[in-house]
Amino acid sequence: MYSAPIWYHWVYNLSEPALYATCLLGTTLLALLVGLLLTAVRRYAGDRQASSFPPGLVTAIALPTSLVIGLMASDVSRRYNEAQDNVMQEARTVAALQHALTELPATASAALQEELTHYVTQELSREWEQLQRAQVPLGLSPALIRIGVGLAALQPARAARAVSDGVIENIQVQLRELQRLRTQRSQLALGKMDSPQWMIVAVLLLCCAAVMIEVTVHHRRNRIMAMTLFVFSYGSLVYMIATNDRPFSGGVSVTPEPIARIFTQQEAVLPNLSR
Repeated sequence: MYSAPIWYHWVYNLSEPALYATCLLGTTLLALLVGLLLTAVRRYAGDRQASSFPPGLVTAIALPTSLVIGLMASDVSRRYNEAQDNVMQEARTVAALQHALTELPATASAALQEELTHYVTQELSREWEQLQRAQVPLGLSPALIRIGVGLAALQPARAARAVSDGVIENIQVQLRELQRLRTQRSQLALGKMDSPQWMIVAVLLLCCAAVMIEVTVHHRRNRIMAMTLFVFSYGSLVYMIATNDRPFSGGVSVTPEPIARIFTQQEAVLPNLSR
């Protein structure tokens, strides 16, 4: 089981407004640090002249910075949408498996439906609690394994034609698909931005802030406006990356609610589901 570093739990336990404020604060501190360093360098060198940087250099630095960070934000947003789609596919597959199990003989159907109920109501809840803590479950589902074992036990009935080959094969197909979707969910949970990518973001922001501050070095009003725009624009992009980078953690996260909802709806109408 994969487990995230300690700082992760602090960041993703924040509410969304607090996380946004943290991103803005981090961007502000970065800009202040760059400003202090440049001021110290100028004083040490005795340089009191206006900057020799052409104003066009701001565009030359800000444009690729915005492009790279924007592409990163787009990529993590795509992964978040993929995680949502994956859970919806899981819900449809659980529903198909739930329906297919009703076509088995009554005793076997009730036993295997009980395992599926255990999977939806207990195993998924436990897995999502782990995902919220960034502990990604990588193993197979015990309940789904038991359903597979129960199907194997039906071979004598299948040989005696008491159970249709098509019914068994359909259930096996749904089981394999559900296991595939669970594996894909774990991969999406692991597919986060790593430390080198965050370092690239920090370096790009440092360069952009340095150029903005240097160009407006003797223009206090322009510097304040430039830094305010810098903090809110790039801070918002960093927030977008942070909030979508972990699709199963944080205040805005993908939940198992679609799976539980469709299972409960079918449980009320399908035969052989009363216990």
